[in-house]
Amino acid sequence: MLRPLALFVALTIPVWGQQLDVLPAPGEKVGEDRPCIQVSWPEGTVLSNRCRLWMNGREVTSECLRSGRFLSFRPYKAPPAGSVEVRFSAEDPKGQTLEKAWSFQLAPTPWIQNLAQDAAGDLFADDDLRVQFRAPARGKASFTIGALGPVEMVEKEPGLYQGCYHVKDSDTSLAAPVTVHYQKGDHQEEAQAPGPVKIFGGFYRVRVLSPADGSLVDQNFVLTGRARPGCRVSVIPKVGFQDDMAAPTTNTNSVAGTAGSIPADVDEQGNFSVEYGLPILLPGMHLVMSIFAVDSEGNRSMPTIVRYRFK
Repeated sequence: MLRPLALFVALTIPVWGQQLDVLPAPGEKVGEDRPCIQVSWPEGTVLSNRCRLWMNGREVTSECLRSGRFLSFRPYKAPPAGSVEVRFSAEDPKGQTLEKAWSFQLAPTPWIQNLAQDAAGDLFADDDLRVQFRAPARGKASFTIGALGPVEMVEKEPGLYQGCYHVKDSDTSLAAPVTVHYQKGDHQEEAQAPGPVKIFGGFYRVRVLSPADGSLVDQNFVLTGRARPGCRVSVIPKVGFQDDMAAPTTNTNSVAGTAGSIPADVDEQGNFSVEYGLPILLPGMHLVMSIFAVDSEGNRSMPTIVRYRFK
């Protein structure tokens, strides 16, 4: 039992000279996205109705829970990851103002996992782009492709969200990121899939279907592809003996090894084919083709470049 003098000394010691419980602890790394911030003290040393709390410079006192021994706050919306600055002020029974400031690190574990999209190359009208990811079950999910979308995603099995975008003729979105959006309760999160996608829709740039870029080809073969219906395709080949040959950019014979332009019309379904062959095949020969589409007004698309080796 304290003697009267000792009791007087104990009651007059400032609360910051006693043990306070502060959560999260100063400098702590927190994996929760909406951490509970709490300050507690020995009962009777702080006037709970005179406590105030700030998080990242914003006062949140009105959103706090309080009792005679603690003040606590859990943000409704997850704050940005990184350093979280907290300041607490109060008065003791004698009216003395007391303050404490600290910070902790917010590094939440993402709910969105295993995000993937299946665009292996340029996308044209009627192509499909599929996106999927994993997250806690019974949430809501969607994705956007640059300015295209949003596309609703379906939970195919618990925690697996999948969606598909069918490219329209009017779509154009070059080097656009695929961003998924996920929500469950008051938790909201978004993430970008690896690698941007190129959606040309009905644009007249050429896509080669076969042989695939980098293939081994016969001395005579048929090149097939797709482009905007009504365009005219121009295939400009160049043969040589180096892997890193520059692609041809002209349809004249002024460039060594360039055999001129091979024309082809694009049908109503957007398909074309070109027969190509060499009269003589030498060991180690390589082939580079630049393929353009030209519309009815004479506008030429960006080139599609393919490289082949002969069998």
